[in-house]
Amino acid sequence: MIWNVWLKRSIIWMLSILSLLAIATSVTANAPMPTSLSWLKFDSSSKLQGVQISQCQGENCQQLVLLKQYGTCDRSGCIKSVPKLDHRKPLNLDCADNLCLVALSPFYDKKDLDPNQIRFIAQLADRVSVSKVFPLRDRQPNKFTVTVKDKILEISPNSEEKITQSSLFKNLALFFLILTLGVELGIWAGYLRWRKVESAEIRLTIISLLIVHIFSFPIVWFSFPGLEHFTSDGNRFGGLTWLGFSILYGIILSLHSIWAKRSFSRRVVVGSIAYWLGAAVITLLFTALLGYGSPVPSADGLSEPMAIFASEVFVVGYEAWIVQRLRRETLSIKIALGISLIANAGSCLLGLAFTLLS
Repeated sequence: MIWNVWLKRSIIWMLSILSLLAIATSVTANAPMPTSLSWLKFDSSSKLQGVQISQCQGENCQQLVLLKQYGTCDRSGCIKSVPKLDHRKPLNLDCADNLCLVALSPFYDKKDLDPNQIRFIAQLADRVSVSKVFPLRDRQPNKFTVTVKDKILEISPNSEEKITQSSLFKNLALFFLILTLGVELGIWAGYLRWRKVESAEIRLTIISLLIVHIFSFPIVWFSFPGLEHFTSDGNRFGGLTWLGFSILYGIILSLHSIWAKRSFSRRVVVGSIAYWLGAAVITLLFTALLGYGSPVPSADGLSEPMAIFASEVFVVGYEAWIVQRLRRETLSIKIALGISLIANAGSCLLGLAFTLLS
């Protein structure tokens, strides 16, 4: 009887997800003309200190007018004036490390801005360099490598350059899901067999691990990548929404394990799946709604290495917490943390090795 109820609820949730995706597609189709984005990756060992966007005036670009500035550009070769578009939005400039994003709105005043007469000025640790005229509008591809040659910035198209540092866009999620599950389940099962735990207990622990991974895997591949540089508002707040739901699930599970006679039961499994489906629907909705109307990602956030490290530290504790709550009769939090640390370190190192070798 309970499985029939669960099946009906699952069908309802899936239909809800499909409806939300249809709405999101319709909203996207009716969105206004998008902002033009140009990604500039500075190929230089010197640290990027500041970037200026200037506009040519007069014949042969005799004069440069400063439009936007990021960071510090105060040495010889920089334009020392207040940016003309400092507090206005038709043109935006944001940088993180040696990656910059230039966003040009389709709604700009032609008296103030001519996208076809743009020059970049960059101050690095050892020099100030200037580019040739670089038209911004309707650039395809929109990813460029900036090579610094003495005092000249050479900007060349690079369709292979990543536009984001987020591992969310690496198209390896399915492979790493299988790799993570294989390595971590193997380590947990190996430890329990070494301790001569009964087969029934090993099976329940494996099921507990499968439950926790439907929450923890999106945390690693969605929540923490959403905190990286140049992540869209939709992905950033959607990732935080999923992180919040995952923590709330742990709290609810902890309370249940205190009050219930048995911490693990069929009701817990069905309830966990239903909760996951509901959280997924709401997270998708938040991602679509918060992402609409804010196509320009911000440079605020963590670097990719920091985001990976933070996600791994969080997941070690999270998985140990959830598994221990589900198997509290036979598993202490200290042992759960130890096995979780070894299992996650093993899957992470194997994944990094595969990435470096591929």
